[in-house]
Amino acid sequence: MEGETVMGLLVLSDGCTVPAELDVDLGLSTSTGPAGLWDDALWDDGIWGPDIVWEPVGSRVRSVSTDGSFSRGWGVWGAGKITVVFDNTDGALSPDNLDPAAPYVVAGMTTIRAGIPIRARLTYAGVSYDLFFGYITSWGEEWAVHSPRQGDALVTVEGIDAWGRLAKAKGYAVSPSVGAGDTYGQRVDRILKTAGFAGSLDTDVGYVTFQATDLSDDRVTELNDTAKAEGGLIWADPSGTIIARDRYSLVENLRSVEVQAEFGDGNTTSPVCWLNEPWVPTDGMSETPWAVASVAPITDDMIINHAIYTRVGGTAQDVNDPNSIALYGDRTDTIDDLMCETDAQVLALATWRVLVGTIPEARVDRLTFYPQCDLTSLLPLLLSLKIGDLVSIKLRPPTNYASHVMLRYCHISGRQIEIEGNAITISFDFESATAYRTYSLSRWDVGLWGIDQTDINGARWFV
Repeated sequence: MEGETVMGLLVLSDGCTVPAELDVDLGLSTSTGPAGLWDDALWDDGIWGPDIVWEPVGSRVRSVSTDGSFSRGWGVWGAGKITVVFDNTDGALSPDNLDPAAPYVVAGMTTIRAGIPIRARLTYAGVSYDLFFGYITSWGEEWAVHSPRQGDALVTVEGIDAWGRLAKAKGYAVSPSVGAGDTYGQRVDRILKTAGFAGSLDTDVGYVTFQATDLSDDRVTELNDTAKAEGGLIWADPSGTIIARDRYSLVENLRSVEVQAEFGDGNTTSPVCWLNEPWVPTDGMSETPWAVASVAPITDDMIINHAIYTRVGGTAQDVNDPNSIALYGDRTDTIDDLMCETDAQVLALATWRVLVGTIPEARVDRLTFYPQCDLTSLLPLLLSLKIGDLVSIKLRPPTNYASHVMLRYCHISGRQIEIEGNAITISFDFESATAYRTYSLSRWDVGLWGIDQTDINGARWFV
């Protein structure tokens, strides 16, 4: 990279391949005072304040780790987290450093503080991939083997994503209640605006309309209740965008229906970094190699074969699958506070929950990858994968691997990244896609018509 100014940290640089560049930026403000309110009041629900100035600090990075994932069974999104360790041997990143010559001091005030935005990106082969966007929650200094003019000085910052920031926004009641007739997308937008969220939003319209709300619950509770009534998913992606997907996203969105990556341990063209395992069995298949796999047992603990759902002010809607109940016992899911407008909408939600809930879960908990093993092939693929993407995963026993293959289809439900020194580790969490593929592979408008509703080769209907 001769003649080029490097602002970030070079990783995966072995002298043989083009390295990746890690960029970490802090959102610093040059304002010497707090943000001001337009005309002493809220103007169109917004607060006027100083613009954020992104300051690159990637060259100071010692290590970065990020984590964001849904709770088990497509539950709720856990606030994404980032931890960054910076070199602070010159004291520039110390909040106590008020030297006028210090790089982050303006008008005698430091711009280094908790609460400021932070983002991390990795650039490889001219393409930048978002790793994290959020806000710093803590700023800690430490000294190792400290003695006069010797030792090491570090700053460790921790941060949360946009979802974690929203979790701190408390609810307050409005009167009269608002939003009667909101679609799923409109209700999500309304809640985010009330929380002062100014970032980007990507929502589906949805299949449910909502009763009016007084917005008295905290904002994340409101959002999770909205997703629950729709039967959808809401999360914050690594760019800071809040994404809201509807009930059928996992059977209709192309990235959730078409396999985005084929992972396995039978690759003959790409090396695999096995821990303490130099030999890799192969059956001649070409697959993207994983390094460490955590395999979940096939389990019935997530089965829902009986749903009793009720909207506020409505009548309970009871849906069950007698065959599944006979096989696995009654696994009832009860919800009594849905904000749907009609009982018909609640009935459709309960029906769908049972349709996709009767199959025992078959998934892989987590796959871990070491991209330095095959940088050109692995890094762009892994960093381009998104929450909800469909992947196939193959695992083989050490012997007889040519005749036995464990095959799992899974949707990505979380991602973890660790970068330290000259190495990067990427891991993914998964949910089973088996039940959803029953419908995505043969919907009424794309599949074959069956003889009757019992024809296993016929197209599936859903509500």
